[in-house]
Amino acid sequence: MKNFNPLLRIGCLVIAVIAVSILSVYPSTLILRNANYNRNSLVRGKLVSVLEGNVIFKYDDAIIQSDKATWYRKDGRAYFTGHVRITQHEQILNCDRMTYTRNNKKIVAKKNIDFFDKEEQMRVVAQQAVYFLDTKHLTLTIDPKMFQYDTARAETLTIVGETMIYNDSLQLASAEKDVRILKGLLKADCERATYDLKTDVACLREDPWIFYDIHELTGDSVDLFFIEKVLRGVAVMRNAKGFHRDVTPRDTIFTKVTGDSLYMDISDSGTIEKIWTFDNATTIYYSSETPHLANEGVGKFMVLDFIHGTTGTLTISGNAECIYFLEEEKESGRNEADGDDILIHFRDGKAHFIRLIGAVRGTYYAEKYR
Repeated sequence: MKNFNPLLRIGCLVIAVIAVSILSVYPSTLILRNANYNRNSLVRGKLVSVLEGNVIFKYDDAIIQSDKATWYRKDGRAYFTGHVRITQHEQILNCDRMTYTRNNKKIVAKKNIDFFDKEEQMRVVAQQAVYFLDTKHLTLTIDPKMFQYDTARAETLTIVGETMIYNDSLQLASAEKDVRILKGLLKADCERATYDLKTDVACLREDPWIFYDIHELTGDSVDLFFIEKVLRGVAVMRNAKGFHRDVTPRDTIFTKVTGDSLYMDISDSGTIEKIWTFDNATTIYYSSETPHLANEGVGKFMVLDFIHGTTGTLTISGNAECIYFLEEEKESGRNEADGDDILIHFRDGKAHFIRLIGAVRGTYYAEKYR
């Protein structure tokens, strides 16, 4: 030690003081835990670390891993490449490249992004994303898709769109532009949608269309209600329209309903139980063989009941009016009737029995219509 160059000793001390000063004045929220290779250098007065091989950082309660990283300590920036992974509690984010910025606690991820929330059984994938670590706010912009798995029914809720946002703090997912939602018998399209994981309600806005098995619904806005990840109800608000098909061995019966709003009730087994239509309710039903003989009903309120997936009864209430056609072997004709309420029973998709209640009036026209 007697031969130790005092100038070299002083130089080492100065470098150590500079490094400590940089780290104390510009504290980083990133804490390096491991790197197989670490090269430190001063670039324009700033300490830069180049790290390779099993790079591991800690950020609060999150762990960041990658094959390589370049860490600009003073600026609080880090660039990660190769098998990048962030693990935080029950959440994992994987991607090919990632940039971390300390000032706004922001992560920009690119290419093969895969975010999985184990607790919610939800996966989000995309090719580009912005993620804020403190608020857990994730925005995806290139080919984003969201999947929520239903292991009990072996069904997956899938949501796609041009842009998607997931906020874990609010447990709210949203999608915009060319949005499509799929789950079991459900297929829905719209331009903007939100899905609340706390309430299990999906809100579809801007030209929503719902396809459920052989049923179609549309209106100004639509809400989908899930119970334990199972679709149990569909509400259509303003300019509501519904379309149903009854396929029989003989032909197909088409039923259309419209109103200011409507609600479709779905059983636990997935079949349609009822469709309620509210205010200015109308219905038209006709056979594929005789589309020119359309039966019509009008009222303030309407309930369409289904039995094993086929039309069972139709109840029209409040200034109810209907036009229906009889088709018998000996006689056929056209009926016009109105009353306080009208109850129509169906058999094989066709009106079989009609009952009018309160202030009943009617006119029958015998005619040949074939």
